[in-house]
Amino acid sequence: MKCKTDKLSNIKNLNLWGNDLEDISIIKEMPNIEICSLSLNKINSLKDFAPLKKLAELYLRKNSIADLTEAKFLTYCPNLKVLWLQDNPIAEHPLYRQYIIKLLPNLIKLDSAAITMEERQEVAKSSFSEQDIINNNQNHQQQVINHEIKFTNTIEAR
Repeated sequence: MKCKTDKLSNIKNLNLWGNDLEDISIIKEMPNIEICSLSLNKINSLKDFAPLKKLAELYLRKNSIADLTEAKFLTYCPNLKVLWLQDNPIAEHPLYRQYIIKLLPNLIKLDSAAITMEERQEVAKSSFSEQDIINNNQNHQQQVINHEIKFTNTIEAR
C-alpha cells in the first residue's frame, strides 16, 4: 500500500476499496481522516467510525452491513456530509433513507442522491420509533435468509 506518512494520525484520506477487509479497527488510530473509501469489502459494523470526528465523506458501498441501528455510531461524526451505504443489506430496509436522514441531520448526500429540504421536512414529520427499526431489521433479515434458502434449494435441485 502506498502512503505518504509513517504516522497513522496524519492520514486524512484513506482509500482501501476492494480489499476484502472485515476488521477495520485500526481506523480508530486515524482521528484526522476526512475522506474514507472502503467500498467492496466485508465490513459488517460501523462502530469503528465513531471516534472519527473530522470524517466528512464515507464510502461503504457493497459491504455486509445488515443492521440499520449500526448507523447510530455515525452520530459521533459531526462533520459527516456524504455517506454511501448503497448495496449493503441495510439499504434494503424499508425505513433506510428516512432513518439515516433523521439520525444524521448534517448529511447533504446519501448514496447517489442529494438530500432535499422537502425530504428533510417529510422525515421530520414522520413518527417511526426505534422499535419500528428493530422490528423491520428482524423481518428484513428473515426475508434475506428465506431468499438464500430458496436460492440454495434451486441450485441443489439442478
